[in-house]
Amino acid sequence: MTAHIHRCSAHSCPSQPLTTLRAGGGGIISCLTDPELPRTARLASLGLLPGVEVRVVQTYPAWVVRLGFTDIALDDQMASLVRVLRTA
Repeated sequence: MTAHIHRCSAHSCPSQPLTTLRAGGGGIISCLTDPELPRTARLASLGLLPGVEVRVVQTYPAWVVRLGFTDIALDDQMASLVRVLRTA
C-alpha cells in the first residue's frame, strides 16, 4: 500500500514550518516542502504525512514531535520541511 505524499513549495503552502512552534505547541501537517523525494519519503515512513496531528515535545538539541503515542526526533533541517496548521 502506498501513501499519497503531497509536496509543495514553501511559498504556496498556507501554513507555517514546524520549526516555528514551541514545545507544547501542536498542529496538523499540511504539506512537506522538500523538493527531493528521498527526504520526503523518509518523513512519510516516520508517519509524518499531511493530515496527521503532531505536538512538539522539545526543540533542542533535536526536535522531538509526538504522533499519537510515538515520539520522533528530527534535526533542524528535517523539521523545517514539515509545514503545519497550528492547533494550539
